[in-house]
Amino acid sequence: MSSDVGERTHVGRRVRGRYRIVGELGSGAFGTVCVAEDETTAQRVAIRFLPRELAASRHVVRAVQSMGRSIAAASAGHPGLVRVLELGEAEPGQPYAVMELLEGRLLSDAMTGSRPLDVGRARRWAVGLGGAVEALHNVGLVHGRLRPRNVMVLPDGRVKLMDVELTGLFGTSAPQNVPAEYLAPEEIRRAPVTEKTDIYAFAAIVYEMFSGAPPFQAPTRDAVIAKHLSEPPPPMARGRASASAERVVMHALEKNPELRPWMHDLLNGLWEETSAPETTRGWKRPAAVGAGVAVAASIAALGIWGLLAPRQPAVHSSVRPTAPPAEMAPTGARTIASPAPALARTESAARPSAPVMVSAPVMTVPPPSVPQTPPARSTPSAPAAELRVAPVPATPPSPPQVPTEPVKATPPAAPPSPRVAAVTSGGVGSRSVSAEVQPHRRTYRVGWLDSGRATAQYQEIVKQALVGYPREVAFEYRSADGQTARLQGFAAELVQLNVDVVFAVGNQAIQAAKQATTTIPIVMLGSDAVRRDESNANMTGVTYSSADLARGWLSLLKEIRPLSRVAVVSGADPASRAELTNLQTAAANAGAKIQPYAVQDGDALGGLFAGPPTERAEAIIVLGGPVTLAHLPRIVDLAGRARVPTIYGSSEFVEAGGLLAYGPSTPALYRRAGAYIGKILGPTNPRDLPIEQPSRFELVVNLKTARALGLTLPSSLVLRADRVLQ
Repeated sequence: MSSDVGERTHVGRRVRGRYRIVGELGSGAFGTVCVAEDETTAQRVAIRFLPRELAASRHVVRAVQSMGRSIAAASAGHPGLVRVLELGEAEPGQPYAVMELLEGRLLSDAMTGSRPLDVGRARRWAVGLGGAVEALHNVGLVHGRLRPRNVMVLPDGRVKLMDVELTGLFGTSAPQNVPAEYLAPEEIRRAPVTEKTDIYAFAAIVYEMFSGAPPFQAPTRDAVIAKHLSEPPPPMARGRASASAERVVMHALEKNPELRPWMHDLLNGLWEETSAPETTRGWKRPAAVGAGVAVAASIAALGIWGLLAPRQPAVHSSVRPTAPPAEMAPTGARTIASPAPALARTESAARPSAPVMVSAPVMTVPPPSVPQTPPARSTPSAPAAELRVAPVPATPPSPPQVPTEPVKATPPAAPPSPRVAAVTSGGVGSRSVSAEVQPHRRTYRVGWLDSGRATAQYQEIVKQALVGYPREVAFEYRSADGQTARLQGFAAELVQLNVDVVFAVGNQAIQAAKQATTTIPIVMLGSDAVRRDESNANMTGVTYSSADLARGWLSLLKEIRPLSRVAVVSGADPASRAELTNLQTAAANAGAKIQPYAVQDGDALGGLFAGPPTERAEAIIVLGGPVTLAHLPRIVDLAGRARVPTIYGSSEFVEAGGLLAYGPSTPALYRRAGAYIGKILGPTNPRDLPIEQPSRFELVVNLKTARALGLTLPSSLVLRADRVLQ
């Protein structure tokens, strides 16, 4: 490479002996973006070169080194993020990033004319964009420049988010060349940007999608800025958004960042907007957008440099995409943080009686589609230890199958059983070739193994998470309804059915799946996952640390009243006993004594408050999970009659009348697990997908229950709550 990339990047030059520059897309303050041909894969990519004056900054260099891998992994982990394929130096002091090259049109062009978008299209785009932003937040990254011109609408109707690195480059100064319509008040005041800054800008974009104009308009830039600082947003266009969607969008436009919801709350509100109608239409994708232009996603620059405000790293989801462009799979990484899976409710699962099938999209974006091959089976191998994110061939060879795996029976071609539901994550193609190729597409099977019950709500969330992945998927449901002895048999059934992925919900289901197969990929949703080693290289998914939760539960209860005795309601399984041990350690450090009650030990709940008053618990902690959720009504009733503060590990208890819940957002966990299923069907080897720990917990408070119990909750606790039920 020549020394001055911005001026002397000529057609025909090569980067690292692999990428041949064939043209320039644009240049500016944040570098030069070129089109290049990857001579290894014969695919076209975009390459962005960081300006030397920025690369000379120590802050920039540190950011590139510390956050580059996280950003590349995050971009690979969600179909709504432009993928960063490789990071490196063209020569000393000249960082570059290789990204996928996109075809489409900018969202800003799609929203011209001061007319609102079609309601269905606005809903889908809002949910898709929000999921991409949430994926960044889950790894501790802040976008910082959410604008309609930083969002690409692909020909198949999906949206892709671009432009992540600008936060680090702009610092805390108010951007002068950014449209004022999407500036958060803290940006205007030159305060540091956070996830809540993204929330505000996202809400302004969604507001414009439904209403045809951003929330604040005025003849001059200064007048728009003044409205951001002092005026409430006007109501959204009547009747175009549901009450829940309008409520969360207006909430997200609060002037005070601390009062804005988190992205998972926004998605939950928008989810109510999208889920019902989309289910009845068979999960169809929106119609293809008109002719687009080839655009390097990196012009808007997805966070290739990692030049972001220092944040605690969380999730490094290194994955292969299932969309046609080739995916890079960075080496494994671990997540930090800890939302706990609040597992399925106790109501009967609404199981689909027939498959719901939708055609997958015909993709026109280069490179060609990933071959329809089954997911790679895992074989033990030492993890790679690299310091940079290096490219991976477009279609890595699948490792050989482990010979000890039993031969699986071919599933019958007869109509699916009542426990089978099918969903396709693609959209309807606009070309006639679609009809020719669809009969040859295979249907992938996912075995859903649940310690509790696979409720309709969470089934829908997982299916929606698969919408971005062009695969036809059928689900086989096996629910133990809290009777964990049934799980081993169910797991064996799924192995014999030759499922492509096992989705194990709850620690007992995870253990049963591990014992049943060492080669079928397992996506887990449970607590305290062990480190992945050679014995469970086929496993990945979402987990949480019960030790972190234990400290949080005790701290919150002590804010309400002094504690010396705390009752703990849990299951009797090994995982629950491990959580109980963590609680006992945390309680000893806090000067409290734990009184354990296992709901599977006969009528243990009946004796919860049978002892003398001087020995009774002063508060209750109820662990989340399938076993306790199976007893939800009785536990909530007992806690209410005991009239003592009770905190739960799952928000379902609070929605049923409990006092406090501290744990993860359950919908967010199922969305992440669904995304992992999609990645594995991509295909991606599970050992390339780090076990993910979501980055934060959700605090839910029921003030009605507090009043009924005669409790006055500290105002500081209520103000910190993510949700308050009145």
